[in-house]
Amino acid sequence: MTRRTILVVAALAIMALPSACQNMEQTLQKLRSPDDNARRAAIDEMANFGVRAIPQLLTMIEKPDAEPRELMAAKMALERVVFQSTRPGAASERKSAEQALLARLQKPASEDLQRYLLRLITVVGTTQSVPTLEKMLGNRDIREAARMALQAIPGAEATSALERAFNRATEPQWKSALLLAIGARKQPASAKLVLNALKSSQPEVRLTAITVAGEFPTADIQKALQAIAQKGSQREKEAAQHSLARIAERLRRSAAAQAAALYQWLYANGTVSSVRCSALTGLAHAGGANTASTLVKALSHPNPAIAETAYALLQEHRTPAVAEQLVAELQRSQGVHRLRVIDLMGYQSGSASVVLPSLLRAFGQDDPQTRIAALNAMGRLAHPDTANAVMSALNSEHEGVREAAIDAVPGVAYALHKTGKTDVATVIARTALQKTRNRDSVLQLVGVLRSLGADIRARDIAMQEGMVVNWWVAGPVAQRDAMRQREFVNAETAPDLQTEVNGVRWKRVEVDDPQGVLDFWQVAGPRENTGAYAYAEVYSDAQQEILLRIGSDDDVTVWVNGQKVHEFIGDRGLGIDQDTARATLQQGWNRILCKVLNGADGWQLAVRIVAPDGKPLRLQQR
Repeated sequence: MTRRTILVVAALAIMALPSACQNMEQTLQKLRSPDDNARRAAIDEMANFGVRAIPQLLTMIEKPDAEPRELMAAKMALERVVFQSTRPGAASERKSAEQALLARLQKPASEDLQRYLLRLITVVGTTQSVPTLEKMLGNRDIREAARMALQAIPGAEATSALERAFNRATEPQWKSALLLAIGARKQPASAKLVLNALKSSQPEVRLTAITVAGEFPTADIQKALQAIAQKGSQREKEAAQHSLARIAERLRRSAAAQAAALYQWLYANGTVSSVRCSALTGLAHAGGANTASTLVKALSHPNPAIAETAYALLQEHRTPAVAEQLVAELQRSQGVHRLRVIDLMGYQSGSASVVLPSLLRAFGQDDPQTRIAALNAMGRLAHPDTANAVMSALNSEHEGVREAAIDAVPGVAYALHKTGKTDVATVIARTALQKTRNRDSVLQLVGVLRSLGADIRARDIAMQEGMVVNWWVAGPVAQRDAMRQREFVNAETAPDLQTEVNGVRWKRVEVDDPQGVLDFWQVAGPRENTGAYAYAEVYSDAQQEILLRIGSDDDVTVWVNGQKVHEFIGDRGLGIDQDTARATLQQGWNRILCKVLNGADGWQLAVRIVAPDGKPLRLQQR
């Protein structure tokens, strides 16, 4: 840049100064405006002037007769300027903001203004603010605000200022406040001061020191806290345990062995339940020679919180040592504790050979609850050697055992498939499918069979179980209350499927669901407070008595050959085989008409035809 260019730029800058000052004055006037929008706009504009606006804004704030709205607008503008100066790449602007605030802070001012300035110093303060703030620690009226500002300022100088103030202080409450600020800064150099404070003759200071000592993981502080945790007052013991837990957590990141030892000590010597649970958790994560035995023994702890923590941790802690400890624990356990040990064996997939013999022995016992626990564990273990046990349980007369076996089948089937025994896996999965009525289980088992390569159709499964899958649906017909009061379809005769029902045409629906669930939301739309009719025809080779197993969401009325055989009025979610109704089928084609009303949410129907002994009837449908 030439000398002439520099002179031109400087001249332009000088010429612009009056205009900038004039613009700032105009913006300050807008801050005083009674119009809210004008003041908001002025706050945004003031940020453009940067730190140059700080003296004028402070003057406006100090104006004794300022209106509350003016005062608030000036403070908001000042805070915008100060916070803006902390943006990345604006170090010189931040320094200027700090200097401007310090310059005013060092002059006489009201306590309110001093506190306000100290709060802003907290945002931009650096080491250059420390001497001024340290002096203010001696002023009882504003020392707390100065303490908070020093706590926020980075650097050793601020820490030293707080430590000097602590050493000078005599009031327990003030010493405690300073100690909290020192602890919040977590400077390793402060560990010696905190250690000495642990021996303070003032109980309040001593308790505060115990609380902040957890931020200083030195051997001396750990030793002092362990002594207090055993011999201090009740409050001191509890505070020491919490601080030791924090030290252990910090050690876990850099010295796992030391952390494990401290966690072990806390669990063995602690009296605070939450700390002992935290110690167990830390021990599980840090590891150690006695981790497995400690966790397994904690399962039977009389404190429920500790026992539950151990149970949750053992579900994640999967090592040969844990598997061996569980096997040993099973031999001496009883009752509910025994069932939990069995259950936990199912999580030891990496040590299946260790736990499997014990699981199979547990399954062989007569107690149904023990067999259920073993089956649940087998399902998670997913080992092919459990296939025979699961298959036998599928034929159990005990419903709970049978359901546990059904739940175990997916894991076992996949394990068999991996070892090349796909045929066996398919047989087990098909058997489970025949045994269950639980919708989630049915859908899962269909997925298992398909993944095994089985040619299986959801519709065929439903028909094999006697479900009606071919329907004609008319809906939504009318509001729920109207359909409760009268019929829109004559149930005594076969409906004309070519005509409309209250303006709605009949629609053919072939249900593709393994449980034959007809979902009206898919057919008629997600409607509430409404209703629909569903019509089906089934063929019987001879006249026979049957049972209809009906599930609905919500109201349902059923007619067979014009005769009402069932009605449920009320709100409920769908369940397969919720209701049972007796009916007579004539030789030939038979009519089944259902009216299903919906209140809110789901809107579904499922109808199954079975013989009086409960055996599904697979009848021809059209």
